[in-house]
Amino acid sequence: PNSATNVDALIGARALTLTQVDPNGGQVKLNGETWSATTEFETIESGESVVIEAIHGATARVKK
Repeated sequence: PNSATNVDALIGARALTLTQVDPNGGQVKLNGETWSATTEFETIESGESVVIEAIHGATARVKK
């Protein structure tokens, strides 16, 4: 009954960077779909595994 749904269920999920992701943007593959993504401070290279920290609209904020 207290399980997360919709966007909240994606927080903590793993994704794969499709492009370099930095504070200005990039793309990740999340649950089989391509999402726009950003990081708070770091630059993450393409092909890295990341964790979803937050979702803002259609953009995921990720970290290593």
